[in-house]
Amino acid sequence: MKINKKNVKYSQLAKQLLSKAGKSAPLFMRKMDGLPELFSVRLINFPMDAITLHYWVNMPYCYNYWNMQGSTSKSMETYYRAQMESDILYPFIISYGQLPIALIELYNVEKDVLANHIEARIADKGIHTLMAPPRYLLSKLPQKIKQLSRETLITALQFAFSFEGIDRVYTEPHVDNFHANELAKNMGFTFIKEISFPDKKANLFCFEKQLFLDKYPMH
Repeated sequence: MKINKKNVKYSQLAKQLLSKAGKSAPLFMRKMDGLPELFSVRLINFPMDAITLHYWVNMPYCYNYWNMQGSTSKSMETYYRAQMESDILYPFIISYGQLPIALIELYNVEKDVLANHIEARIADKGIHTLMAPPRYLLSKLPQKIKQLSRETLITALQFAFSFEGIDRVYTEPHVDNFHANELAKNMGFTFIKEISFPDKKANLFCFEKQLFLDKYPMH
């Protein structure tokens, strides 16, 4: 179910949402057959989510692929507010029912180092996805959800492509992140090339909007 208004570009809408960062109303919801609860996407909620994310990013499973270890909840809040106010990156929380299960970052490729490696357009966005700790999910989810990471990413991309101003979404997992690379391939992302960032070597993938919607239509 798409909640955001038509004909509103992503960055314009996200800027309007900055004043609502303390609220938890969903911006997008998705029903999956066979599951009683909805997947939902909302803007990050300060300070509550900063406390949760501080716990996630400082756990060992994040160390190799999410460069925020050592962050405090306050420093994370400061970082994300600055990114949003500069129209660079916007963080959202994906939940299943009432349970937060992932952080997604949607960023403007034109303002990112990725623009050094492709011919970036204003309609190009990039995505980073951080799942909640596995033990947390096992203990908190009311039921086991098959291929949870895949369903979470589908939800994130359906949310992204619900904006008229987004035509392509890139993802650039670390070359050594086997799970993330396999997930991108199996979902139907197109592999572009291997690229080098200051902090990692990555495999660059892209999903065109129409190709995605043909494969994962929104109802």
